[in-house]
Amino acid sequence: MQSEDEKFFRACRVNGLLIDANLLMVLLIGLKCPSNINLHGRISESFTEDDFGLITKIVDMKGVRVFINPYIIPEISNLLPLDAKSKKHRLHKKSEYFDITTVFIKEKTNEFSFSIKDLMVDEGLLSRIGFTDVSIVEAAKQHRYAILTSDDQLASELVKIDDCQVRTIGQLRVASMYS
Repeated sequence: MQSEDEKFFRACRVNGLLIDANLLMVLLIGLKCPSNINLHGRISESFTEDDFGLITKIVDMKGVRVFINPYIIPEISNLLPLDAKSKKHRLHKKSEYFDITTVFIKEKTNEFSFSIKDLMVDEGLLSRIGFTDVSIVEAAKQHRYAILTSDDQLASELVKIDDCQVRTIGQLRVASMYS
């Protein structure tokens, strides 16, 4: 009988992996330089270089296809500085994360889409967890992706879906202590 972790890893390989915005930011920052995770205010409060290692182990597993939810990209764009604004010259230039982000998206991810109307099916859920998280729930329902998240509230919605394989970064941390 397969353990819950084995089921999750199998779903990553068979169905693909969808990573939430916070963990995708950890991955992108870590790809540039893992120690930068400790320097990124909001990220360094909740995540570590070890978390980057846990995420990359899954992303780098043979056969894993990473899917990017179109609603996550604007969050990444708003939270991760993809352009560096010079106050002196009022010039825009690419930040150190721009190339890492675009290369990762082009080379390591797959796209999917669904109708915005799909997000409006359950207004109660929408009001509780928001558009981006509802889009992750819908992706899990429609495409059966394995979901990696840092959001316990989102995870609690995902486990209600039949055969949805979801792991939180907290669960991965605990599992890594025993492996």
